[in-house]
Amino acid sequence: MTILCVDDDRTTLKLISKSLEKAYPNEKILEAQSGEEAIEVLKSNPADILITDLIMPGMSGIDVLERVKRDRPQTEVIMMTAYTSVESAIESMQKGARDYLAKPISIELLTEKVENLRTLIQSQREVEDYRYAMDTISEDVSRSAQKTEEKLSRSGDALLQILEILDSPVEPNVKLKLIREAIGCLEMSHT
Repeated sequence: MTILCVDDDRTTLKLISKSLEKAYPNEKILEAQSGEEAIEVLKSNPADILITDLIMPGMSGIDVLERVKRDRPQTEVIMMTAYTSVESAIESMQKGARDYLAKPISIELLTEKVENLRTLIQSQREVEDYRYAMDTISEDVSRSAQKTEEKLSRSGDALLQILEILDSPVEPNVKLKLIREAIGCLEMSHT
């Protein structure tokens, strides 16, 4: 899983990224010091989780959020800011942020939020895997059912032909020969 941390304050950025590296040593933790740098990093490293400051020079956290959600909607976003307001929290959530944290950041709380997102993303991936498997199984079952239906139709036709032969006024030897031919066609249709 890839986590991108974005903050123009280098100290906060290092604190967050190092804490996440310690908490998740098997995950790829990336850093960007501006919204513009974040967009460049994301071009070659699609992030599963984006943690971004709200207020930065140049591209704001909202700008980064909008761009990320446009380009890769499945990326989960945590917005953080020292300037908390109900309005900015509502705007962030309306634009697709999953969570909103006030600075100074509690590393314990941030790690808990990231863990929740990791679990959510893993669950979403499992659902997609199951959905793909179910679609594949459904297609296989449909093809199999169609083939079985075709075989049953041919069998029904052959049985009707045999019944017609039995009811026909031809000699028994001819009936037997015609029935054997019909049975031979029936056997061939099942191979």
